[in-house]
Amino acid sequence: MQIHLSANHTKSVNSNGKVTSAVLTCHTTGADPEKYTDEEVLDAVLKFVPENLGAAQLTEASIAEYHGSGVYEIEVSYEQKSWKNPVKRSNRRARDEKWFLAASHATEHIFIAENNRIYGKTAPKVGLMIGWNGKSGSASHVTGTNIIVPVIRENCVLTLPLREYNLKFRKVLLPLLGCINSWKFHGWETGEVLLLGASTSAPYLNDDEDELIDVTMKFAIRRNRKDQLVHNVTFSAQGWDCVWPLGDTNICVSQIYPIGDFNILGIGRNGY
Repeated sequence: MQIHLSANHTKSVNSNGKVTSAVLTCHTTGADPEKYTDEEVLDAVLKFVPENLGAAQLTEASIAEYHGSGVYEIEVSYEQKSWKNPVKRSNRRARDEKWFLAASHATEHIFIAENNRIYGKTAPKVGLMIGWNGKSGSASHVTGTNIIVPVIRENCVLTLPLREYNLKFRKVLLPLLGCINSWKFHGWETGEVLLLGASTSAPYLNDDEDELIDVTMKFAIRRNRKDQLVHNVTFSAQGWDCVWPLGDTNICVSQIYPIGDFNILGIGRNGY
């Protein structure tokens, strides 16, 4: 079976020149009814024609006439999608990015101090440990303490064509939630960015009658630490690593979040 697009068609456009409704005519050859059912012929036509014409979306295909010898005349209809809620108009364009900064604070449990002051004549050398019980080896224990730390959060509002907000996009986004960046991202170094979550707006039309949706992705930022000295041990840690004393002469740096490539989201490449 072959499908051919006829020159016969009807279209309606708005003041911006965008198609808002249309009817295309297709003809088939070789669609012998003994080989193909009506449903199979219509399904083949729906796969052949484009999904969108301007602001209009494909809605249905119907058999207008059968001319014999496997030749069907099929009419394909397009209509502009409407929503029950009032449509929002915007000058936003597909793949637009808007970044917003928010600074706040959070509680963090730490084990290493910026500085310790020791009083008394027989006090052991505690180094920078917080809440150390003064014992060595397997008996050594460090409790640490909670502190208030400043937190930087950045939100990216990504505008997508509504048709691109689909299962494929969500399958790309889902594995990255709760991950840290494996490469530089939006001006931040590897390991400094944590993807917290995402949300979407209601669909809307821009002033070109494009159907769009805004996806807001939420990130938290912590700077990497380099060449820090504790217990006469020099170490480095990424922003979201957990650093803790191992005994009284060693330091352990634990990676607690999986890593992910945020660049596949298609955002943050122009950050500085």
